[in-house]
Amino acid sequence: MRYPTVLFDLDGTLVDSGSMILASFRHATRTVLAREIPDEELVAAVGGPPSTTRCASSTPAEAAFVGDSPFDVGAGKAAGVYSVGVTWGRLHSEERLRQAGADTIVHAPSELLDVL
Repeated sequence: MRYPTVLFDLDGTLVDSGSMILASFRHATRTVLAREIPDEELVAAVGGPPSTTRCASSTPAEAAFVGDSPFDVGAGKAAGVYSVGVTWGRLHSEERLRQAGADTIVHAPSELLDVL
């Protein structure tokens, strides 16, 4: 493997939680705001904004970060590590991951071995 250290986002990347996250956002906006917000707007907020706390010792040069949202990709880029965007979370498009600066995009967990 090219990267001896690989960091993973949990929700949407390691755990298939996209539908639960979206359902909780819908419930919160209906209950608290008494509003219906389109799913596209809700999804845009899933995963962030990043809280981007880091220091030199926490950014290994030989590390990669794997995540399913543009906020995950941004966190990896801010940490100075190789950033892999994954599409299997199905909340954020490949285009949004690319716009966030993903070094590469993968569509299935089996593809990770080839890029890491």
